Amino acid sequence: AMLAPDRWEVYYNTAVIYIKLNEMKKAEEEMLKAIKHRAPQAEAYTALGTVYAGRGSLTKAAEAFERALIHSKSLNTLINVANVYQAMGQNEKAVKYYRQAESLEPGNQIIHYNMGILFYKMGHLKRAHEEFSRAPDYVKANIKASHSLAQTLLKLGEYEAALNILKEAAGKYPDTPDTYKYMGIIYEIYMDD
Repeated sequence: AMLAPDRWEVYYNTAVIYIKLNEMKKAEEEMLKAIKHRAPQAEAYTALGTVYAGRGSLTKAAEAFERALIHSKSLNTLINVANVYQAMGQNEKAVKYYRQAESLEPGNQIIHYNMGILFYKMGHLKRAHEEFSRAPDYVKANIKASHSLAQTLLKLGEYEAALNILKEAAGKYPDTPDTYKYMGIIYEIYMDD
């Protein structure tokens, strides 16, 4: 920074390092300097949104991500702003941005998993199940996703299907006690076994 104080890259890269060190206040200061020195707006505001989200300032994070989207509709920024709105309980906005991200990459399973979680929380269980079904590899590779699908199936009254998901998860991740707890609940309460 002392050698090239007018170069945005110096401040941007320093901010990225601070983000990785989880020093969000310093990261914010550096990113604002990068923006002042004409950093590419989409990248800079996306990074700033990440900083604000990391600090728990969700409104500021949403504003920064929205500002980044003015300059470029990137997949990561769309997912980030959707996640922030989901965390804020602004579900319709979250769906809007997830759908925009889906239009860029329809087969992205993380988007469908996130939408599944959102619809589950909204009480739209069939839509949640549809979204989880569009992310089969992600669900199989992620214990939390397997549990989410099983809970959705359970609430839809598909006890055997929920149990099968949990059995498969127990086979892949035998050291995860919650899986066995959920299986026990299904056997005891829903199957009288």
